[in-house]
Amino acid sequence: MAQQLTDLVEQFCNFQRKQRGKTEGGVRTYRWILEQFLIFVRNRYGRLARVTDLTSPTIQAWMDDMAGADLALSTMRVRQSTLSSFCAWLVKRDGLAANPVAKLERPPHHREPPKQIPGASIMDALIEAAKARRRPRDVAIFLILRYTGMRRESVATLRVQHLDGTWGLRGVRVKGGKTRDIPLPSAVMQFLQAYVERVLGKQIENVGPEIPLFWSTWGRRGVGTTRAPMTGKNIWRLCKVY
Repeated sequence: MAQQLTDLVEQFCNFQRKQRGKTEGGVRTYRWILEQFLIFVRNRYGRLARVTDLTSPTIQAWMDDMAGADLALSTMRVRQSTLSSFCAWLVKRDGLAANPVAKLERPPHHREPPKQIPGASIMDALIEAAKARRRPRDVAIFLILRYTGMRRESVATLRVQHLDGTWGLRGVRVKGGKTRDIPLPSAVMQFLQAYVERVLGKQIENVGPEIPLFWSTWGRRGVGTTRAPMTGKNIWRLCKVY
């Protein structure tokens, strides 16, 4: 009897997390997409998906089903690519003779920025608003978002050691668990260096390389003032406040 795909999907996700170094968020996305294929097979054949269901006709039927549901091309491309990675992983482990996705047409890839990304004018307005309120931490965050386009989760992970003189940011953790060097205008880097010296240095004792750049401070009843490193969600809320 052909092996069911449920266990293989879990093994694939563990491989991505433990041997490829993928983030938990990335692995959850892999699992969710592959589960959509399993659901499609179950609805189509009335049983659990098996390795023998990984065929070009079945995968094409899944693509046709997504197209019929009017999913975006980018969504279909990501889902097909994830299933292709899963099939390639099975090929290397002799679970499949060949990758069935290789025979299929790939949805075109249009390099267009997502509509939800704020434009330069919006970010400039946020920077000016933070300056008017005399909040250097917020100015620093908005400057980084404005000139790098970084994800808010990546901005929240920035530490003092990532600042490299007037060049920019070094070894920044980005999506997928990878690191990148990101240049910044020298004027922005000068502001960040001044922020560390004049603001962060007064808030945190012994500012060292491992100290996070951005902190949240709030009051708690019966406890007093609490301070903790900012998260991506904190930065999202900060933008909403402005």
